[in-house]
Amino acid sequence: MKTKSNYLLLFIVASMMLLVGCKGKNRTLTKATGSPFEVLLVASNSVLQGQIGKELKSVLQSPVPGLPQPEAQFRVSAVPTSQFDNIVKPVRNILYVDIDSTMYTQPKISFAKNVWSDGQMVLYIKAPSVKSLESFVPANAAVIIEFFVSSELNRVVKILQKSYNKKSAEELYELLGVEMNLPAEINVSKKGENFYWVSNNSGFERIDVVVYSVPYNDINAFDLDKIIARRDSVMKVNIPGAYENSYMKTSKTIEPEYQKKNLGGKFVAEVRGLWEMEGDAMGGPFVSLTRLDEINNRIITAEVFIFAPDKKKKQALRRIEAALYTLRLPQENMLPEVPITIETNN
Repeated sequence: MKTKSNYLLLFIVASMMLLVGCKGKNRTLTKATGSPFEVLLVASNSVLQGQIGKELKSVLQSPVPGLPQPEAQFRVSAVPTSQFDNIVKPVRNILYVDIDSTMYTQPKISFAKNVWSDGQMVLYIKAPSVKSLESFVPANAAVIIEFFVSSELNRVVKILQKSYNKKSAEELYELLGVEMNLPAEINVSKKGENFYWVSNNSGFERIDVVVYSVPYNDINAFDLDKIIARRDSVMKVNIPGAYENSYMKTSKTIEPEYQKKNLGGKFVAEVRGLWEMEGDAMGGPFVSLTRLDEINNRIITAEVFIFAPDKKKKQALRRIEAALYTLRLPQENMLPEVPITIETNN
């Protein structure tokens, strides 16, 4: 009888452990809190109050490239590790700094999803000492920024996968044979020769998207100067101003920012800069992605641009910029997410 009781006890304990394990795997998380482009910095008091803490805040608050007036990449708040409790744990974007000489031999960056809330992204910086971060943080500033920007863009992309302007998507496909998910409010369209233009036509915060194609006949077609020259040529023909002989062109006020990206194994050229109207007092920021359509031997450019005088433009630009990542060339599927090029935290 004693042996049977022991077996029964072991069975009950094992069942309870299995039940707890299952609950842990299928736990229900609350939705992530906070606003877009906000980051919570979590670290020890010594880090937060020292030079590394200031450096990290400076990185996160660096200006967004390609805007006419300076705007910080992120709004930053900070909390000491000792006060990192259940009230702040659900925040959508967290930068967590862990200093431990017994755990780490050198600095490293990793990330994890949905740690304390659903839809959350946590970037970890782990290091054996504060001193080891002195050169590591500046060297990885772009990685830190790109991680949180991509995280925010991915949130919008997921929304656009479920809800988008189907009429514009159909028109774009009929004209150029490509697909793209645009927000419902971007719904006033115009067609040109291998050129599609759609806008919210707002007098308060105007948002425009254009997609156009040109033949691929130059191996240097993805160089920055070629992209800008092509842009100016296409915009001059297709986007006239309100006055005679006025038209859109790329502003020379600032040098456009150029970045090469790998999206789903495909090369993409990203350009950020300012546009203006020749012969008219209008202008603002733009972002474009340029890709090679190998099947049809042509170049496809998708661009968003904003006109919002006397207003901050970062949020509006980033929000519509996410739509560029929904562009699918012939025989392509929707990207599952904007790629994040750092390892997942285990």
